Amino acid sequence: MQLVLLCGISGSGKTTYGAEHFPGAVIVSADDGMKENGVYKFRGSLLQEAHGACFRRVIESLQAQLPLVVVDNTNITIDAAAPYVTAGEAYGYKVRLICLKVAPKIAGPRNVHRVPQVKVNEMAQTFNAFLRNLPRRWKTRVEMVSTTQ
Repeated sequence: MQLVLLCGISGSGKTTYGAEHFPGAVIVSADDGMKENGVYKFRGSLLQEAHGACFRRVIESLQAQLPLVVVDNTNITIDAAAPYVTAGEAYGYKVRLICLKVAPKIAGPRNVHRVPQVKVNEMAQTFNAFLRNLPRRWKTRVEMVSTTQ
């Protein structure tokens, strides 16, 4: 059983990567809580609720012992990734972090959520710090993927 956390800045290609590389997996995203009639619409007031619903769906999937669960969120800080890593390990899952690296100048224009370029640049700095400081106690496999297309 595997729990995969896709990690990367907005526009790095997480959703596309997940769909292409994990067909048949349960893919869970906080973005699901931001959809209105099937169309993504960011609402800051719903962000915490969307992340809570995402985490609950992951826990339900782990409890059901589904073979492959993918979390499609940015996961660029220890605080964001830690609950998923801890839950995966607690339920006996092999936890993988797939880190999608792309230059902010490429990710900014292609992110579908219209995150401003200055914010994408900040996210890249935060992500780099996350990668340098991954907790040693995590039994995760970290895989780096370049998405320069």
